[in-house]
Amino acid sequence: MGSLNVHGVLKDLVHKSINETSELKQYPSMRAEVMNATAELLNKMRDESKRATIQLVDMECNYLTADFFQVKSDRMCCLISTWWLGLYDTLSQSLLCTLKCVWLNVAYLTIFFTELGAKEGKQLAKLLDEDPKIMQRRLNLAKRLELYKSARTEVDAVVWAK
Repeated sequence: MGSLNVHGVLKDLVHKSINETSELKQYPSMRAEVMNATAELLNKMRDESKRATIQLVDMECNYLTADFFQVKSDRMCCLISTWWLGLYDTLSQSLLCTLKCVWLNVAYLTIFFTELGAKEGKQLAKLLDEDPKIMQRRLNLAKRLELYKSARTEVDAVVWAK
C-alpha cells in the first residue's frame, strides 16, 4: 500500500484549480506568479506541520515509557492527567501557530495583490502578457465609458434643474 502524499495532492489540486480558472488562462505570467506563490505557501505549511508532528511525537515518547505502565493506579491517573494537560498545551500552541500561519498567508496574499495592483500599466501589461492592440482597445473603451458617465451626469443635472 503506497503512502499518501498530502503535499503532492494539495499541489496537484492547486495546479488543476489554477489551470481550470478561465480568467488566468488569458494571462500566463500571472498564472505562473500565482502558482509560485501558492507553492511557496504550501511548502511553508508543510514544514510547520512537520515541526508540529515531531513535537507531538517527542511529547508522547517522553510520557509513554516502560515505567509508565508499571506504576500504581493512583500514579497512573496522575501521569495520564499530566499527559493530557501536556497534550492540551501542545495542541493549543499548535492551533495558535496554525492560526498565525493562516493569518500570515492571508497577509502574504494581501501584500502580493497590493503589489500587483500598484504596478504601472506597462508592468501590469507585461505581467498579463496582454496584446498591445487589446490593451489599447480596453483603454479606449474605458475612456468611452467615462465619457458616457460624464454625459449622463450632465443630462441628469439638467433634468433635475428643471
